[in-house]
Amino acid sequence: MVEVKCNRCGKSFKKHKSQIGKNNYCSRECVKRRVKVNCKKCDKSIELQKYKVLKTGNFCSVYCRNEYQKTFTGGKNHFYGKKHTQETKERISKKKRGVKTTKRVELISVECSYCGKHKEVTPYIYKRSENHFCSIECHGKWKSIYNVGENNVNYNFDLTEEERKIRRNYPEYYSFLKEVLDRDNHNCVVCQRKDNLCVHHKDAYHWCKERRTDVSNGVTLCTTCHNHFHSIYTYRNNTEDQFINFYNQYANTELS
Repeated sequence: MVEVKCNRCGKSFKKHKSQIGKNNYCSRECVKRRVKVNCKKCDKSIELQKYKVLKTGNFCSVYCRNEYQKTFTGGKNHFYGKKHTQETKERISKKKRGVKTTKRVELISVECSYCGKHKEVTPYIYKRSENHFCSIECHGKWKSIYNVGENNVNYNFDLTEEERKIRRNYPEYYSFLKEVLDRDNHNCVVCQRKDNLCVHHKDAYHWCKERRTDVSNGVTLCTTCHNHFHSIYTYRNNTEDQFINFYNQYANTELS
């Protein structure tokens, strides 16, 4: 992690070396901050993000842009009297016929940072990041190990350990989630769905502190089954016996 300053407000914050760019912002508010400009055609005031403000001027609508461009006819148009070169004509012709005119970029072989498998990437991707991955799955598994706690770009150094536990924002809890999902093969144990999954605590997180990260106390559910469970037993003081009763009643049935 490297300490950088926000380009908007000047606040210092920590960021991964691979994520440091020309512009760095400490929050979404700083990223989305807008500036006021006037439409080049009707002079109406509009708000845009700073990077969208053009030196040549901005327009409030497509209508204003088209009306403004209509004034550049004849000698006022900077293309007036000019002709395409023969090379440009050939390139346009090939483009219309569906022939590729761009040169192939020479790819670079890299090693997946998680499994070691090799893949090819463009020079731009190679320079952009220190770590490369052969698949989304490898990227996710790598992040679950190396991009947690203080190594995460969103880590808040101002929170106490107790506050992290209340928010479930600590490395042991992330490991708990991963182990439960892997144990259940990323399937809902009730209806066997593989999408929209979450980890449910049999003995509720808020009262059973000693089993908060106990893998035997966690079970994989889809959001539909999870919501259905809590619609019956509410969201507090849940127990393992409640889950056993729920499982016996709804196992292998599709809830809607």
